[in-house]
Amino acid sequence: MNTSKIKQYAPKARNDFIAAITKKANQLGIYADKISEATEVGGALQIEGKSFDIAYKARRVQLIKSIEQNGFESVIENTEVPNAIKDGIKYIKFSKGKGFVPMKNDLQK
Repeated sequence: MNTSKIKQYAPKARNDFIAAITKKANQLGIYADKISEATEVGGALQIEGKSFDIAYKARRVQLIKSIEQNGFESVIENTEVPNAIKDGIKYIKFSKGKGFVPMKNDLQK
């Protein structure tokens, strides 16, 4: 199995996921250099003039605590999704090395 395309795509995919996570954090008023205030207004959470479902409040508070303890970059880069991609690549490499991944010719039989 030729894994060169996976090896080329994995870093890009990981960076794309990190960018998406950063964008979502920014939408919730959480930036690398500041954290915007959130207020409850009529059963909604208001952040920077945008309204969100109140369910975001607990998750936002948890994310802010984690960022205060570990730093923005560390929290964003060590989320489950980018790590899952990294683990998947390790699994493919291990499986290929042990002969567990079928080769293209084996699949055509």
